[in-house]
Amino acid sequence: MLSFVLALAAVVPLQDAVKGEIAAVGADPSWKLQIGADTLTLTESIDDDEKIEDFKLVSSGASGAEAYVWQAGALTLTISAAACSDGTTAYPYTSAVKIAGKTPRTLKGCAYRPWGQDVLTALPVIDVCLKGEDSGTAVLYAAAAAPDAGLVLFGTDSEDGGFKACEVAGGKASVTHMPFTDAPPGASAEIFIRGPGENPGGECYEAPEVKDAGGKVVGWWLDPEGC
Repeated sequence: MLSFVLALAAVVPLQDAVKGEIAAVGADPSWKLQIGADTLTLTESIDDDEKIEDFKLVSSGASGAEAYVWQAGALTLTISAAACSDGTTAYPYTSAVKIAGKTPRTLKGCAYRPWGQDVLTALPVIDVCLKGEDSGTAVLYAAAAAPDAGLVLFGTDSEDGGFKACEVAGGKASVTHMPFTDAPPGASAEIFIRGPGENPGGECYEAPEVKDAGGKVVGWWLDPEGC
């Protein structure tokens, strides 16, 4: 199963991944960087507190054939095509954040393409895996390797905090358990509920709709933080 996941992660070359959403993360110290249309937002975990800082994007572009660079004021982000690991999760790209100032510093980490932006492509394998599942089952990760092949992860109550993993091949599903340490990057960071049905946000909030190319609602995104 792990080799299948890593193959999916390698499907998108870096030069294509940067055209959509991409996420950079690091550990020891823990940090993450969100890349917006005109702002890069750096979040660092320091002594159980979060420090959030915005940097206005100045420029971005390829640096040779194997890297991409964002310049945002005092912050420079470089993502390269080299595979990366934080000791727990395998990532398809490597990242480095340099922050200039009186005390210059560098944050080293990894990067990945969040799966949610490809959810419409993954709908056929999601539907195969949802057969026999309760309506409203939360999808914590989904990726299609072909229209009738892919991987879908659901939550489990297992002691290791792993996932119920549904692998689809030739339109047929097989279900196994995947330990948390084998999960692809971004698993559980986005939570998808397949339609039809009522908005799953309930009284807490209005869950954002996911629509297909024709404007039909095919599901919703849940807030990972809950109410």
